[in-house]
Amino acid sequence: MSITQVLQEVQDNVKWYDFVTNDSVRSQTKLTDLPLIIAGRRHLLLGHVCRLPPDVPAHNILQHCVNLSQGRCRASDWKRPPGRQRKIWIQQVEEDHGCTIDSLWSTAQDRLLWRSLRPSLVKYSSE
Repeated sequence: MSITQVLQEVQDNVKWYDFVTNDSVRSQTKLTDLPLIIAGRRHLLLGHVCRLPPDVPAHNILQHCVNLSQGRCRASDWKRPPGRQRKIWIQQVEEDHGCTIDSLWSTAQDRLLWRSLRPSLVKYSSE
């Protein structure tokens, strides 16, 4: 069923003046929660970049960010600039999986194991 068909079905059943919660619309449409979709795509991207050859710039950048997030290779006078994001992408991935980026990096090297871990995003499904 396409998103257009789903929205048409909701529109037929719900009027603009009705008070309808997001949960009731979600149960009517049976669509996957957006946070789950986003977390799943972050998971796929991390696995892909981790398995790239070491000479690819995306792999090098992610490896450098992993090192920085673990406190390695940081100059003593280095500070984050003001106005930066509160949570970096790597921290969000760690929160999605509930473990450190080091363990995720090593796990992602085995593609079959990495694919089997994808549904471990439990915190969103309970909300």
